[in-house]
Amino acid sequence: MRATPRSALRVYALVLLSGLFLAGTFYAVGQRPLIEELGDLHLRKLDHALDHAVSEIDAIVAYHQDLVGRIANDHNLRHLHTRYDAGELTHAVLEAASRPRLETTLAANADVLGIVHRTIDGRGLTSVGASVPPLAPAVCTNAVLPGHRATRGPFVTPSGRLLYCSPIRDADDSIAGFAAVMLEGRRPQLLVDTLADGATAYILSTSNGAIAFRPQAADQDGHVAAAERYLATDPSAAPATDGSGTDGSGTGTDYRIRTHATLSAGLHLHQIVDHHRYFAPVRARSLVLGASMIAVSAFILGVTLIVLRPLIAALLNEQRLLERARYDSLTGLLNQGEMHGELAGELERARRYRRPLSLIMFDVDHFKQVNDRFGHPAGDEVLRAIGALCQSLSRNSDAWARYGGEEFLAILPETDSRAAHHLAERLRAHLETRPVHTAAGLLTVTISAGVVTWRPGASPMDRGSVDKAALIAAADRALYESKASGRNRVSVASLVDPRQVVAA
Repeated sequence: MRATPRSALRVYALVLLSGLFLAGTFYAVGQRPLIEELGDLHLRKLDHALDHAVSEIDAIVAYHQDLVGRIANDHNLRHLHTRYDAGELTHAVLEAASRPRLETTLAANADVLGIVHRTIDGRGLTSVGASVPPLAPAVCTNAVLPGHRATRGPFVTPSGRLLYCSPIRDADDSIAGFAAVMLEGRRPQLLVDTLADGATAYILSTSNGAIAFRPQAADQDGHVAAAERYLATDPSAAPATDGSGTDGSGTGTDYRIRTHATLSAGLHLHQIVDHHRYFAPVRARSLVLGASMIAVSAFILGVTLIVLRPLIAALLNEQRLLERARYDSLTGLLNQGEMHGELAGELERARRYRRPLSLIMFDVDHFKQVNDRFGHPAGDEVLRAIGALCQSLSRNSDAWARYGGEEFLAILPETDSRAAHHLAERLRAHLETRPVHTAAGLLTVTISAGVVTWRPGASPMDRGSVDKAALIAAADRALYESKASGRNRVSVASLVDPRQVVAA
């Protein structure tokens, strides 16, 4: 029986409605959630990029602070200052004896522009290199932490140079004066230039809201202008906390701006994102998928799945990229940024449930000699073998990370000091007795390790005042005790007395 025109229209209408219903269902339960998830992944990529940038800035500041601390506490110069304070040397003799060593230090460090030693009340004693702007003595001598950790700075000059100062301590660990050091700002400047792309830029500002370092590329001018408006509106945007990733946030026109604290109280990192440009790929994919969806709305589920495939592939690709960013590409272990997150979570769980938590920090003895003698490919094969060994010794609850270079860190929940020491010894003995297969032949390497354990107990530190930085610092002390004791050994640090390290 021939269908009447009205019947045909009804069929066409039903097909059209079915296609529209299929398209609407696809949009509601498929395309829209996936686009939102893709947008969320882009946001998480921004979070990870900001955390990475902060860790890079922190590494620069830590390097500078350590360098200045070592300059200030040079053994020979400290001895000269002690004799000067005791009246055994005149100022002229002190300057004549100090200047050659300071000039050698200046020549050996390309970043150092000028050094000046001052008395505790700020009077100049010896200076070399470029003129160092004055700093308030109280800023440089009001330090309660011993050694290099007392270094203050950076303080940014209008010309983009960095000032640091560190107390000079005598033999009794009393402050005899301070060293002020001016360093070139090329490292932070190079970092902000390297991190910049068409949609995202990073700037460093001082604590009073002035921009210290900005990207030099012309296509970043809009980002810099947005940051200037933001800081002018809210100069207190630099957070006073340690920075968890979203300490301060604000919005300039068409820009998303977030602020993160750095290791130095004097520098704050701002991430400026051109929201429109950054999310343009997401919108483009959404439009393409929407147009495709409308074009194939008359087709059934198979065609719909074909339309869905590009978005699923893009989402999986983004997830793979995010996963890849968590791990060190050479060893397959967690990278340093992910390690800090794991450690913070495990320490919180250990406190809540009153369970022990141990860290093992170790590095490869004389690794530079391996690279120099057998080549970097052989060194990489050694690091890969160590990463595989760590994973083979790991429980499901453990986390192993490449801390940096040839240095590694293990986070061991529910593990007391004895068990952690036993695991470190297994690792050490395995590497000592089983050579690593490399293209250069069989290589035998050894490691030095440090162990520290947090446990619920009666001491103030055990009751919860210790943080992840204190744990890492204690493990690092134990590691360096192993090195100082001859390497290829395991030492155990105590959290009850931070100065107590036992070689085992």
